[in-house]
This record gives sequence, structure tokens and C-alpha cells, in this order.
Amino acid sequence: MTISDYGGRLVCVLAWAAGALAADAYAQARPPTDAALGQLIERLTDRRSDDLIPEQRPDGSVRIDLKGRFQQAPLAQLIDDGLALVQCVSSVEEADVFFGRDLRSGAPLTAAQTTQHEALVEAARLHGMSVSEYQFYGDLIEQAAAPPQALAGATITIVNNDGPGEGFNSTAPQILPAPGNDANANLGAQRLALFNAAAAVWGQFLDSSVTIEVRAQFDPLTPCTSSGGVLGAAGTVTVNRDFTNAEFSNTYYHQALANKRAGADLASAYPDIDATFNSDVDTGCLGAGSHFYYGLDNATSGNTINLFVVLLHEMGHGLGSSSFTNLSTGQFFDNRPDIWARFLYDDSVGLTWFQMNNAQRGASATNTNQLFWDGANVRNASGFLGAGRDAASGRVQMYAPSSLQSGSSVSHYSNAAFPNLLMEPSINSGLPLTLDLTRQQMRDIGWYRDSGNDLVPDSITNVAPSGGALAVGAPQAITWANTGGFDRNVTIELSLDGGGSWPIVVATDVANSGSYAWVVPDQPTSQGRLRVREHDFLAPLGQSAANFVISSGGNTAPGFTPAGAKSPQQGSPAGAAVTVGTVSDAQTAAGALNVSAVAGGSATGISVGNVSNSNGTVTATLAAGCAATSGTVRFEVSDGDLSGSGDLQVNVSANTAPLLGYASQAVAGGGATSINPLTGPGDNGAVASIVVQDVGSYTGAVSVNAAGVVSISNAQPVGVHNLTIRAEDNCGATTDASFQLTVENTAPGFTPAGAKSRQQGSPAGAAVTVGTVSDVQTAAGALNVSAVAGGSATGISVGNVSNSNGTVTATLAAGCAATSGTVRFEVSDGDLSGSGDLQVNVDPDAAPTLGPYANAAVAVGQAALLTPDAAPADNGSVDSISATVAPLNFAGTVDTNLASGAVSVDQAGPAGLYTVTVTVTDNCGAMTDREVTLEVLGVDIFKDGFEAP
Repeated sequence: MTISDYGGRLVCVLAWAAGALAADAYAQARPPTDAALGQLIERLTDRRSDDLIPEQRPDGSVRIDLKGRFQQAPLAQLIDDGLALVQCVSSVEEADVFFGRDLRSGAPLTAAQTTQHEALVEAARLHGMSVSEYQFYGDLIEQAAAPPQALAGATITIVNNDGPGEGFNSTAPQILPAPGNDANANLGAQRLALFNAAAAVWGQFLDSSVTIEVRAQFDPLTPCTSSGGVLGAAGTVTVNRDFTNAEFSNTYYHQALANKRAGADLASAYPDIDATFNSDVDTGCLGAGSHFYYGLDNATSGNTINLFVVLLHEMGHGLGSSSFTNLSTGQFFDNRPDIWARFLYDDSVGLTWFQMNNAQRGASATNTNQLFWDGANVRNASGFLGAGRDAASGRVQMYAPSSLQSGSSVSHYSNAAFPNLLMEPSINSGLPLTLDLTRQQMRDIGWYRDSGNDLVPDSITNVAPSGGALAVGAPQAITWANTGGFDRNVTIELSLDGGGSWPIVVATDVANSGSYAWVVPDQPTSQGRLRVREHDFLAPLGQSAANFVISSGGNTAPGFTPAGAKSPQQGSPAGAAVTVGTVSDAQTAAGALNVSAVAGGSATGISVGNVSNSNGTVTATLAAGCAATSGTVRFEVSDGDLSGSGDLQVNVSANTAPLLGYASQAVAGGGATSINPLTGPGDNGAVASIVVQDVGSYTGAVSVNAAGVVSISNAQPVGVHNLTIRAEDNCGATTDASFQLTVENTAPGFTPAGAKSRQQGSPAGAAVTVGTVSDVQTAAGALNVSAVAGGSATGISVGNVSNSNGTVTATLAAGCAATSGTVRFEVSDGDLSGSGDLQVNVDPDAAPTLGPYANAAVAVGQAALLTPDAAPADNGSVDSISATVAPLNFAGTVDTNLASGAVSVDQAGPAGLYTVTVTVTDNCGAMTDREVTLEVLGVDIFKDGFEAP
């Protein structure tokens, strides 16, 4: 009956199927209530947990209200001979197999699907309500009715949650004879008496100062017909973790167990266990003659369900016998283990569920014959089992069939156990006469003996004899002291190897008087020890503090005297050898004695090495494992015949987290740096790993090596970032070292292009590449570029500055007085700026050019056009053109055209030869002259025929 899927609900449904219908007949006449029954089972087995919210309590503990989910309850089926078969399910699919039909469609199941069902029916026939099972009921009733011992125990209160006239308050007369429960006049009183009887059985075996409340009610659970129905459901109401006195941190406990250990009601607004049973069963909803059986004798009428043994089983689940792990995925409930997982052991991999990962747990849940309970109390008490037990270790096999049954798998002992056990998935005959190994299982998960209910576990101390020598056959009183009011019966055992094993039972299940008369057996040893423990349990337990000798005379055993207590820390390596004690012997020289470390001390996790005896002084190295606990380490000294031993006290301090620390650092954006630790890394043991745990808003590259050196590269973005480096030591303790990394902005850069050449007076012209820009933090094309003052050149005008993906262009104009030098450009990322100087080489202004003119002739009074071979031109511009004529007696007119350089002559005269000088002047005042000869021809007056040619 397993809470196996924390992603949803698990309720093992207590249901009843009256008779076995033939598959073919049922397929033709499907009861109309099947669909509703299926819906009811689906509702009860709902597996959602997404809305279950952990509640942080003021004391730091955490609890989760399960909202009525994760309950435990069985299915029940009446088979042909009137016997009732009980089996847990957690889904409608499992209910289909149990009933042998699909509750949704009514179709019979296939042969493969019915295999499990048929196996259950056969088990019922073999282990039904037999005489031995009736005897089991009778013995349980006897125990419940027996006078209570003078111990606190646990008070289990049945909280009547029914309304007037119904359920526990029903005034209806008794339905059937109920021997042992006939004193109650009506049905409601019978019900309550039966619940109280089951509570009394459990109350005798548990100690708790907090009353355990079982909220119970009888309500109609429909549908309920002769074709089947739900009998009820039960389970813990909340789970809790990290409360005061929790044995394990970060571990979920059932509510009643958590209350017991905390000594307070951690969920006072809630009952501890909730149980609902179907009141319609007692009105014949399952068919004629079908009722709950309320008798407290050893007989059960046909066609009835004996509710007493079912309640014992279900209360066991509510008190702690169930798992909350998702059996399909292996994931823990709320990603944290429950107390159950710490004792589940898979023999095929040699790991407990607490040590496994999700995949390993998921596989282990169906690892048939390989899943065991590994609690010390169960191992010690399981010797009576003839099957279902690992003989070497004493571990008891858990129910883990290859086909997962989430309502039964993992939360029950295997049905292979023989004799049968109460917490198997089916109610079988042949059960022991007590709550069998369920009691030891409860003790393993934390129900420690506390007779005074003072939150201090009972103990047995001062077991004697301790040390000295005993003679074979001599009478000897074994004595011990009890604490906390403990007076349960005890078992006394003798070890011949210093407590390594306890093969000799001195007395079993004897009254706890604090003394027992004993005759020393003929078992010569130098390592004798006695232990006294609660019968059937490993605690309370006390044992001799030192070895004693059992001998019949002659050689005497050597002795070991321990040195002062040693104080290693969890996770610490061996280190240098230290003095652990001295040895001596009456017959053998101290230096000739053999000394070794042996099992038997109370400390755990201490590794002893390099044991050496130098003239009686014994040295050794001591290493403390990560889970090491304080106690004693036993050393044995031998003379070759007899041995003695002594216990060195080792006080183990808790492991401390590793040392690691850093100072704040700064790095240029996009840059790289190495950051050495300010402290560490160091540990009392070893630093197992150093990793980058968190980088906050930092997006650049970061890594850390085994020496704790943090490497930063491509640092970005600009700003302050919180980085965390985690160091984990060999024991899993971690230290998070956080520091601030400031990524600083850097100025962009301007790289000038090659030198540019300009001539004085030159205009801007086309844009040219003047340089490139770049920045570590900003894309080149996003940078702003401008020409600024500061260069050495004069008279250079810069225009049309443009940045295209980092390539900068601009126009450059040179004034008439420009000089060579540099022109400065500035680039900005909006915060910081950089600059660069472009070299500009300025040549002097050149005079304008003008093509030559051809000599011309023109008649007096006529016009002529003098045109140069090439128009005026200049590197800058031609600002003016003029023409003069010499000699000065020229009487005509002269005009010039600046664009073409043409000279227009009009009204030329008088006749003669003239020199025309054309002057062009550029924008800087430079001039160029061109001369041309102009001949003005006189008029031939008589050439019209009056004169000879």
C-alpha cells in the first residue's frame, strides 16, 4: 500500500466484489454501476500533488497537508468458497485486474491481464480465513485486552467524525453476532469498540507523548452493488520534515511519527490519520449476507470482511509503513526522501534508495527478489523466517514484483515471506501472534522506546561484568541499570569476540529486574562481553564496557590500556600516527604482543591503519569518514593464545565546510584576467570539486580550476556582476564564495588611413577613407565619429564625416594658406571617446593653366575671336580673366570669356601689329599670362579696279 507517485494521488481502495461473474456473460450484461465505480476509484486514486504547498512553520520545520490523498486501503473480493481476498490497488487499472474486468467498458480482461487476478484468487484459497488466521485474530485481541504495562505507551484516540444517527453514532441493532463485542447495544457502538480495540493493539507497541488521533467515519461510498464497491480508505493526513529532534534532516515523516519525535503536535489543526469506511456495506449493498464482521473472536462469518485485522494493517500504514517515492520515475516526493527510503536496500547494486539516483530507484521498484528492508531491528529479529530473508545479513525481502503495483509495491513485505507477515500486500494465514516484524520496522524508522515520554530514548547502562576474569562454572550475577522507566522484558547475550558477534543467548524474554543469575559457561575467551537489550529489539541496549576473560586457569590474557580520547573531524584523512594505548601481559614481553584494530567499538566511520607496537606503546593512524560518529575504537592484543582488548574513545567533531574566498575584481570590457582566491581552497579533508555556481548578469566566459583560480575572458557586459564559486569537500559540504566582478567600459579607437595629399586652394571633392574605428563593447558601425580641433594642419576643412561599419569617410578641402600637418578625428561610444590624427600633406597652390592662342589678323574696323587651345583651369578655381593690348594706340574693344578663355576683338584699328596679353587669376590669386599677335590690316582703297593689282 504505497504512496508511489508524488505527482498525483495514491489511495489503496478498499473494495468488494461479490462472486466471480463469467467473463462472457458479464460482457453481455455489464452492471450499470461499473462506470460509476470506476469513477469513484479514479477519484480516490487521483495522484496530483502540484497543488500541495509546503508550509514553513515558525520552528523552521516544514509540513505538507496531503488534502486527503496518499491514503492506504485494500480491495476485497469474495471468492467462491465464501473466503474474502484482500489486496491493495492504487489505480482503476489495478482494480480492473483485481475484478477481472474493465470497469470503464465492461469488457473481460485478456488472459495476460487476468494472470495476476487468478494468482490472487489462488492465494486466497490457500491462505483464506483459516483456523490459523482465526487464531491470529484471537491472539491480537488477547493482547489488546491484557492489562497494560506500567509504561507510558501511546494513546491512540478514535475521533468520531460521524453525524448524529449515522456511522459510529448509528442506533441500528447489531447485524450479526459479534462475540467479544456483543456488550455494545447497537451497530455504532460496535464499530467504535472495534476501532478502539485495533488502536489499543498499536498503542501497546508505541511510545509517544502526543495523542495520536485517527479521524474515522462511516459514509456511503457509491456505487456499491453485488458487482463490487469501495470499502474504504485510510492514511496519514500530513507529512513533515526538519522539525525538532528529527533523526534525519530534509526527510519527510508521517504526521504521528513526526509528532512523537518532536514531542509536540506539529499539525494540531489536523488529525494524524484519516479513515473512511463504507456504511452501505452494512445495509447489504454488496449482496445478501454481505457485511462487515465486528466480532472480537477467532471466527469470521461467510460473506463478511473481518474489519479488525484490516484496521491493524491500515493503521500500520498511517503510522509510517509506506513510501512516498514515485515508483515509476524513482523521483522523491517534493524532491526529498521520506524516512522509508533510507531503509530500502537493493541487493543487486548494494545501495539504499537514499543513495540511488531516480533511474536506479525506478528500476529497483520492480527488481523482484532483490529489494530488502535494511533496518537493524528487523535484521536482528528476522531469524524466525524460513523464506523471504537474506540469511547472511538478516534483511527481509520487500514486495517488488516485476510488474509495478503501485498500491502494493515497496510499501509491503514480500509475499514470499514465511511465516506470513502482517504487512504483506495480502492478508494471509499463518501470521505470528504479535504485530511480528512490523514492530521492528516501526522502531527502525524512528519509533524509539521512550517509557517516560520525555523525548529521551530509554537506555540500558552499566552492564556487568565488565573487565576482569571469570572462572568457568562459577555463579555470576549479570547486572544492569535502566533509564527512563524502562522495564520491558529483555534478552541477554554473550560475545566471545569483544562484541563482534553475539552467538550465545544467555536468557531470552526474561523479566527486566536489573539482575540475572548466570553460571559462567565453558567458553574460554579473553574477549568476553555481555549485552542486555529489549527483547525483540536492538534498543534499548547496553553492553560491557570492557572485555572480560573466561578461563579455567593457566595462561592469562594480555591487556590493552587505551590512551586519552582522540578528536578527529569528519572527513579527515589519516595523518600522522598517534599513540592509541599501551599493552602488557604477565607472561609475555610487551613488545612481543600482537596488536590489531578489531570490530566491536561503538564509533562508526573510523578507519584505523598502521597499527604498531613499540615496547608496549601502540601507535596507529585514525581517519574519520564523512559519516563518522563519536564512540570507541576497539584494539585487540594477543599473546598467540589468549587475547584481550580495550576501547579507545574517539570524539568526532562535525565536518566543516571548505575554505574559499575572493576579493572583488575589475576587468576591462571584453578583456581577460585571472583571479586567485583570497583564502583557500582548503578543507580538513579534501576539496573534491570547485565549480562556477552562479554568474548573475555576467555573460562572458568564466571557468575555475582545481586551485580555485578563476579565469575571465571576453568580459561582458559593462557593469557590476556577482559571481559565485562553489567548493565541495570530500564529505559533500559546500561553501559558496561570492565576489563582485566589475566589467569596465573602454574607450573606442580611431586608426587613421594613409596620408592624404591636398593642394592649397583645392575644394572638398569626393569623400575619401580617412580611417577606421573599433570598440570592445560597442559595434563599430554604432560609434559616432566627428572631426575635432587639435590637429597640426591649418586651413584644412573636413566635411561629410560618415561611419559605415567602422570605415570612416570624409571630404577634405585645402584653403589657399593651408599647411601640412594632421587632422584629428574623434570617436565616441556615448560614454567614452577616443581620437586619431590623419596626416594631410599640402602642396603649394599652382597657377591656373590656359591654352595657347593662334596669331590672328583682322581688317580695320572688323571683329575677331581669339580662342585658346584649352580653356582656363585650376586645382581650385579660376576667378577672373582679362586681356590687354599693346601698344596703347589700339582703338578697338577687347572682351574676355572666363569659361572658355576666348578674347573678342571689335572695331579693330588702326592698322598695325598688336600684342594681346590674356591674364587668368585663380581663387588664391595666382596668375598665368598668354600672349597672342593680332595684325590689323589697313583698307586697300583703290583695289576696286582703279588701281592695278
